[in-house]
Amino acid sequence: MPGIVTSEIFRKSPVTTKDNFYKGIAHMGKLLEPQAIADGICWLLTQPPHVNVSEIMIRPTGQNYP
Repeated sequence: MPGIVTSEIFRKSPVTTKDNFYKGIAHMGKLLEPQAIADGICWLLTQPPHVNVSEIMIRPTGQNYP
């Protein structure tokens, strides 16, 4: 369950959509970079065969909801 990740999704969206979105999440502080998700997946894939990870949640520390 990734939290809010900086991505190119808003590059082509209208300016008002971007502005409203970023105003709504400004209190979260620094957002995740895609590399944080990649690092989490790498960690998951390096667990021993006897380890069962049923969920992984990676989110910015300021994001208080999933």
